[in-house]
Amino acid sequence: MPAGIAGRLATPLTQVDQRLSAASSALIGVVARLDLPVGEWLPGDVVPATVTVENTGGSKLNGLTSTLRAPEGWTVTPVAGQDTSVAPGATVRHGYRVRIPAGQSPTTANLSGEVSYRYQAGSATLPVAGPLGVAPAVEIVSAAAQPAEVTPGATATVRTVLRNRATAPVTGRLTTTGPEGWRVEPGTADYQLAAGAETTLETRVIAPLSVTEGPASITVASGTTAAESRTLGLPVRIPNPPAVAHDHIDLGDLTSERAHNLAASTHSGTSTEAGLTRRYTNVTYPGGWFEFDLAVEAGKPFILRVVETYDQAQLKDYDVLVDGVVVHARAFRRTAGGAGTVTYQFVVDRPDLTADGKVRVRFLDTGEGYDPSIADVWAVPVDPNS
Repeated sequence: MPAGIAGRLATPLTQVDQRLSAASSALIGVVARLDLPVGEWLPGDVVPATVTVENTGGSKLNGLTSTLRAPEGWTVTPVAGQDTSVAPGATVRHGYRVRIPAGQSPTTANLSGEVSYRYQAGSATLPVAGPLGVAPAVEIVSAAAQPAEVTPGATATVRTVLRNRATAPVTGRLTTTGPEGWRVEPGTADYQLAAGAETTLETRVIAPLSVTEGPASITVASGTTAAESRTLGLPVRIPNPPAVAHDHIDLGDLTSERAHNLAASTHSGTSTEAGLTRRYTNVTYPGGWFEFDLAVEAGKPFILRVVETYDQAQLKDYDVLVDGVVVHARAFRRTAGGAGTVTYQFVVDRPDLTADGKVRVRFLDTGEGYDPSIADVWAVPVDPNS
């Protein structure tokens, strides 16, 4: 028969054989399955697997054989003394030892095979299969930052403890990531771990000067699965008032507002919220604004530190302008309920705007989320020691 024709016939003939074998199994009462142990398996482990054949019929099955296959790189070894027949009402088990490669990544591997037997003048082949989960060899025992909180521009050291749970040595790489704008040194660190050994890796994380107070998510990961990563919340604390400031306006306080030449849109107003005087633009009138003067160091960059007030969990988004130039687009969702405050700050690196030692700062509602509600604003030097 030509090879092309044989190739086209191979698949349908195999399907016919499988269906006939399944029909034979059902008629004479044969059940075949692959039994795998429950539990967590690691790279380098040897897993006991069993191909089980139950003869629930009334006739003896002869010529019993089985095979078992695993993914490439795995080793499957039959256990000696496999029975070649199954008496009526009996169960036969063929044992195998499946070795997981030492370098195996976390996965769910599919094991498969066949059981073949003779019954009277015919023979049948039944498939068996089952999944085997392989867990990561390396676990993250702990991850903690020291100090436990940082201020803008400050550094914390993240210490990550890794343990090799496998019976074989492993090599790998730990990756540390932080929020946008944070520096991580080093971002990756290689490790080598003997079987059962632990190691501690240190990474420096540096908070940016432009940041919002609250927990920052720092993630350490030794692999790509959820089981190989851990995230810690490193709180950012912004102390008020700042130790050094060029100028400060207490919004909602009329004396402070007059001293800074405050001007505002028609529906802007003042009140007390979260225990602080504040000025708002009025969310029911989109596009509102207020602006004021602040003294800065001539020709130098500076930091604007801002205290927002909230009456509930909500999204605030608005623009901050300096001398008519948008220098910051604020979009922040507070998740805590009830009244409260949030402090944030950002760097204004525009020496052309500070040439005269004074800037005009405007808060402009963009009309999408809630309006700006601001209690205090400071102009702070980027380097207080300069």
